[in-house]
Amino acid sequence: MRLLWFFALGLLFAYSSCSKDLPAEYQEPIDARDEVIGTYKGIKVFTCWSGTGSIYNHDTTEAEVILSKGDSISVIEVTLNPLCCNDKSTFTYSDSVFKSTRLFYPQTLEVSASKLYFYHRGSKGPVWTEYFAQKTL
Repeated sequence: MRLLWFFALGLLFAYSSCSKDLPAEYQEPIDARDEVIGTYKGIKVFTCWSGTGSIYNHDTTEAEVILSKGDSISVIEVTLNPLCCNDKSTFTYSDSVFKSTRLFYPQTLEVSASKLYFYHRGSKGPVWTEYFAQKTL
């Protein structure tokens, strides 16, 4: 009888110490984009050279930036309101780093905690647009 109790306790201990995690092939992959997608509200700053000396003009308006998942894995689509450029802005997102998919004059996107920074310079001329925003709940 004691042998049966030791055997039962041994089985109980063996099963309780087993990992309850599923094998990797059965687990749902975690999409890192979930932590950055959403709506960000802030300001848009348009900067251009005034043409006299080294003076720059700045125009500031309220803005909204929406980050959403793209069609393929690791792609983030950026919707800007008001627009700063005519084409859609897309970035790849890997290891908390955004990389523009544009080959010429790539844009910059940085998200830290709940703050967003977007930079677009469409030519070599002294004209650029920046967005500074914070994530809304």
